[in-house]
Amino acid sequence: MTISGPSIANLPDLAPRTLGEPQAPAQNQFSTLLQDVDRSLKQADASAAQFAAGRTDITNAVISAEDATVNFDYLMALRRQALAAYQQIMSLTY
Repeated sequence: MTISGPSIANLPDLAPRTLGEPQAPAQNQFSTLLQDVDRSLKQADASAAQFAAGRTDITNAVISAEDATVNFDYLMALRRQALAAYQQIMSLTY
């Protein structure tokens, strides 16, 4: 069984850029991240169902569940940071 989670390489580059550099749309990168998390959650559900049916051992089921938990927690941390940044921008006075 291979454990795969969201890749940090899929996140947008936050380093300052010059005006001439093309930028990849962040929406595509976050969409890919969401798909990765969804895939890991579905894999954890499938592993739990296989364990319940007696087709796999508990180790694989627990590893899949923990992988999905870590991926989901990572996504929620990114969400909290994005919301905090949005709230901070909205609180600026002009």
